[in-house]
Amino acid sequence: EHSTSEKAYAAGVDDGLLDAVVSVSPAREVVAFRGIRPGRLGTPTVLPLDVGVRGLAAPDIDGNGTKELIAVSSTALHLSKGDAAGGYE
Repeated sequence: EHSTSEKAYAAGVDDGLLDAVVSVSPAREVVAFRGIRPGRLGTPTVLPLDVGVRGLAAPDIDGNGTKELIAVSSTALHLSKGDAAGGYE
């Protein structure tokens, strides 16, 4: 059984819709859902990690208007670049 341990909500692209990013344990993955219309989320993007996630943030690091996803573990920061469609690479 999986449980969510952290949540971060951020606008992935400048479309005015909220996206949801959730860390799932013990699966050691981050799942990102792009907002497709008010109150509706799209198909999830699963980002596997080799360690458990302790925190999430979604800032625009490079100033291009697209949010990046940062997952914090006990040993590192894991960065996934945001793409123009509102997903993460």
